[in-house]
Amino acid sequence: MPRASHAMEIGNQNFDSLIAQGGPTADILDLALNGGLGRGSEIRDLAEGATIEMEGERNDDLLILLEGVVSLSKSIKGERRQIIGFRFPGQLIALHLPDSPWTVDVQAITAGKVCRLSAKDLFAAAKRNPALHRSLMNLAIDEIASAEQLILALGQKTTAERVAAFLLELSRQTDTQKEVWIPMSRTAIADYLGMTTETVCRVLTRLRTKGIVAIPKRNMAVLLDRQGLDDIAAGRRALRA
Repeated sequence: MPRASHAMEIGNQNFDSLIAQGGPTADILDLALNGGLGRGSEIRDLAEGATIEMEGERNDDLLILLEGVVSLSKSIKGERRQIIGFRFPGQLIALHLPDSPWTVDVQAITAGKVCRLSAKDLFAAAKRNPALHRSLMNLAIDEIASAEQLILALGQKTTAERVAAFLLELSRQTDTQKEVWIPMSRTAIADYLGMTTETVCRVLTRLRTKGIVAIPKRNMAVLLDRQGLDDIAAGRRALRA
């Protein structure tokens, strides 16, 4: 697989809209864009399907996604994988200690851009900046909360509940109430939700047949009955065949 490449000077890029959205990564990105983390920050282009980081690699990289979508996954005996999360613009790809091995594989689902930061510089800056320290703590808490939600989904939710919750999460990430962009393949969704690709397709078909969603294109869903989808995700309503 191709690796991420093509570094650019960070000062020549404009990502003020991501900073304006707020959140823990906004403080970090603002610091990087304004030279507060030294000269080690840069923008990298991502090609669709590119491997960004590999489990076991050691480096000082911290990555904030600026454009596109990436997946985080772990391999099982080199044959199977469990996707443990997707990242969207404005999100830290993974909290990573300086010079420690990456615990996941990171792959670009779509073309995009990342901001590469020095983990050493960032943690050193956090010691001097209480607000930045709080942002890092919030990011760690968010990662734990996301892991807890995935454990709950894999351990307790039905397949219909998992798919419904996933569609709602996508709508929140893309900040839309009705039209939801689905950039990842059905196989990637299955690897995230602990299902087979066939089961993902079958649940989506049942949601469409019941008039809860429309799927005009493979990479798009229209939430026709958001409340119904929410009821299914929460286990208040069964999706019967």
